[in-house]
Amino acid sequence: MAGIGLCCPWRRQEGSTVDWSKIKTIFIIAFLVLDVYLIYEFSKLRDASQLALESEASVENRLRADGIEFPELKNDNNEVNLINAERAEFTEEDLEDAKFDEQSAEINRGKELVVSLDEPYAIDEDADLEELNTFLDAYIIHADQYAFWERGETTITFYQTFEGKMFYKNNNGRLTLFLNPEGEIVSYTQTLLTGIEDRVEVEDPVPPLSAMETLYQNGKLLPNSVITDVEIGYYTFLSENTTTYTLTPVWRFVVKDQGSLYVNVKYGDIIDLSNIENN
Repeated sequence: MAGIGLCCPWRRQEGSTVDWSKIKTIFIIAFLVLDVYLIYEFSKLRDASQLALESEASVENRLRADGIEFPELKNDNNEVNLINAERAEFTEEDLEDAKFDEQSAEINRGKELVVSLDEPYAIDEDADLEELNTFLDAYIIHADQYAFWERGETTITFYQTFEGKMFYKNNNGRLTLFLNPEGEIVSYTQTLLTGIEDRVEVEDPVPPLSAMETLYQNGKLLPNSVITDVEIGYYTFLSENTTTYTLTPVWRFVVKDQGSLYVNVKYGDIIDLSNIENN
C-alpha cells in the first residue's frame, strides 16, 4: 500500500505535463491558422485595391490618349444623399418684406412670385457675379439660396442650391431675371423649394472617373473634348405628389463648346438635361 501511495502523485504529475503540452500545441496551431487567414485577407484587400488603381489608371490613360482633357478629379462624393424637398407656397406675408418696397409683386397659384421693379435696375453687359449678387441681396427674398446659372439675351437665370450643390434646371427652385432692350433688369419670377432634408445616404456612389467612362463609352464625351469643371448637384428623381420631391445627386461635367453632361451618382446612368427643366 505504501508503494502504491508513492506512485500515484508521480502519475498525476506526468499526466498533467502531457495535457499541458497538448494545449500548447493546439494554441500554436490555432495562432498559425489565424496568421495564415489574416495574411490571406490582407492579400485580397491589397490585390483588390491594386486592381482598382490599375483600372482607374487604364480609364484615365484611354481618355487622355483620345485627347480628352479634364481637371484633377476629387472623390468628394463619399457622403452624398438623396434629399427630400417641398414646393414653397408664397403668402401675402412674404410680400410684406421691405425688399418689395420698390416692387410690384403678385403670387401665381401660390407657388411663384411674379415681380416688376418700379424702376429698371441697370447692370453692365458683362456683369460679374458680385454685381448680380448685389441686386439679389437688395431685391430678392431668400437670395442666399440661389446661384448663377446662365445669361441669355433677355434673361439671367439662377437655380436654388443646398449645402453648395445646385438643383440643376429645376423649375421649382428657379429665379429668372428679365431684361429690357437696354439690358436693365425690369422684372423677375421666383420659385422656391423648402423643407429640404437628407432622405438616405447613397451607398457605393459612382466616382467621377467612372462617370466619365460611361459618357465616353456612350459617345457623349467625344475625342479631344475639354472638360473645364466637374461638380455634384441635384436632379429631381421622384415626385411623390404635386408638392413633395426626391432629388438625387448627379455629376455635372462642363465641356467646352458642348455644354453640360450629367451622370447619376447613385445608378451611374446618363441624364439628359440639355433642353428640359425638371419639376
